[in-house]
Amino acid sequence: MEIRWFKETDCVCVYKNREVTEGRGYRGRVSLFTQELERGNVSLQLRNCTWSDFGYYLCQVTDGDRTEEITVQMAQ
Repeated sequence: MEIRWFKETDCVCVYKNREVTEGRGYRGRVSLFTQELERGNVSLQLRNCTWSDFGYYLCQVTDGDRTEEITVQMAQ
């Protein structure tokens, strides 16, 4: 399974091969609940938020040849 979180065109984080890679500008501020992935929880946790963090985020989950997407909004 591969999980990708984006804010506009910026990659926030990627989960692949059981590793989380944080995007530039998000290092040390993002995490996934990796112990919850088997239950379908692909939530993104973002810490130390700034005004630029508010907005829409896209989550892509790929498992084999199937990809699902959802967009969520972080509101002020």
